Amino acid sequence: MNAPRAVKGQTATVKVSETGRLSLPIELRRAIGLEKGGSVMLELHDNTISLRTADAVWETARKKARAMLGEDLSVDAFLKFRRTQWKE
Repeated sequence: MNAPRAVKGQTATVKVSETGRLSLPIELRRAIGLEKGGSVMLELHDNTISLRTADAVWETARKKARAMLGEDLSVDAFLKFRRTQWKE
């Protein structure tokens, strides 16, 4: 997967087929690093569908884990952290 480019404000109008398929324009796919395809996650909030790359979702999770645990992102570190919470 290619690295995403920092592009803001790009919009596109696309049609959704009867089977629910749509095609993302190459400019938007390039902007988020999906030029050659890849996995995406869709979320529905208040009648709005957001699309994020799987890599972006994992990076958000990593940032949240680092905020909780520091740089040690091991399973052991997470369990140790949770055990201290359970004792409270």
